[in-house]
Amino acid sequence: AEYSMGVIYLYLPNITNEEGLLRSIIHEYTHYTQDSELFAKYRAMYDYDEDPTEIEAFKNEEDWNLFSQK
Repeated sequence: AEYSMGVIYLYLPNITNEEGLLRSIIHEYTHYTQDSELFAKYRAMYDYDEDPTEIEAFKNEEDWNLFSQK
């Protein structure tokens, strides 16, 4: 995969509401803040569901409502 520094890609057809949008942004921003070498190492070591970088990103999504405008 090709990665661009400072760019987060969101696949809008998969995002159907505010919660989905905020969760996606939080999840991908979490990856942005993670150590890129560790991220790559974990990608090779773990299945997606077991990857500590993914576990952290999914955990951070739980705070999506803090960013809600509703």
